[in-house]
Amino acid sequence: GSMPYGIAIVKKQPLVKKIYGVEINPEAHEYAKENIAKNKVSHKFTLINDDVRNVCSTMERIDRI
Repeated sequence: GSMPYGIAIVKKQPLVKKIYGVEINPEAHEYAKENIAKNKVSHKFTLINDDVRNVCSTMERIDRI
């Protein structure tokens, strides 16, 4: 909900260029936006407020580590 794993990954692994965070709960989505801003990593995140089942079916295939 507040993106703790994504923030930890970005801070520990400098090779990560972009993290996509999908949260269905609007309140948790707002907390995630606030948390990545406070941690100064907003430039590496794309946050999406939707159901992951909807998002994954529309996203292009991306390479993952």
